[in-house]
Amino acid sequence: MITKKNSSSLTVHVAQMTATEDVSRNEQQIFQLLEQVKSPGLVVFPENALFLQIDPLERGSQPPDFSLREPFFKKLQSFCKQKSSTIILGSVPFSGGAERLWNTMVKVTADEAKPVYQKIHLFDVEVKGEKSLKESDTYAYGEAPRMEEIEGWLWGLSICYDLRFSELYAYYRAQGAQALLVPAAFLKTTGQAHWHTLLRARAIENQCFVVAPAQAGQHVSSKTGRVRESFGHSLVIDPWGEILAEAQSLGPELFSVTLDSQRISEVRQQIPMEEHRQKRLWKPPC
Repeated sequence: MITKKNSSSLTVHVAQMTATEDVSRNEQQIFQLLEQVKSPGLVVFPENALFLQIDPLERGSQPPDFSLREPFFKKLQSFCKQKSSTIILGSVPFSGGAERLWNTMVKVTADEAKPVYQKIHLFDVEVKGEKSLKESDTYAYGEAPRMEEIEGWLWGLSICYDLRFSELYAYYRAQGAQALLVPAAFLKTTGQAHWHTLLRARAIENQCFVVAPAQAGQHVSSKTGRVRESFGHSLVIDPWGEILAEAQSLGPELFSVTLDSQRISEVRQQIPMEEHRQKRLWKPPC
């Protein structure tokens, strides 16, 4: 189990994006959002922060394999040093020299940029009213849950479609997670139906903070003009299930929330779920 530094409160800056397949424009959007960060803390970006595949069948639309030694990441490290902060890119395509790409979460500090989690559950679905999607044609499946200490807090890591699999978050709770990170690019259709409900459920059942930066609005291909639409509504939710903050637009936006670990203790004392959990009756999930 990971041990954590003592940090009772944490300011989280949640960055909502409207990314496309144009990497340079996405980088520009990220830096424009970072300019709005006025205090130290954790800055979180959504899934597909550097590359959002609008149409998998479009010629030339396959993701690039990013190197974490690229100048872009060095600039992020400089920002982290200047602002005494940590940046999480919800996901980027990354192979690390392997034969296939993973949809990979990247943690950036003043000292380094490193991969911290590979998306476990890939979005292979056929949703009514949406194009058929098969994420596993592009990415390999992640092979393990990951917890990470970030700014003195213990975080359970996940990406988008992972949200639907409650056993992953139950595992994180059992390992001592204080907060759950869910960067996402939910479709408009599935977001309208399930986004708020799923995120609040994960917060309530695990008595953790949930931080969910999202892609939002219409993503237009610069090559073909084709459009993909994301639900947006980036959220921060407390362990009681209360929405602390929510994005107000369907475009790039940054908002900030201060999390207090005392709230976790209060909720867990009121409803001591771990004490009441009947582990003798079934094997723990994961």
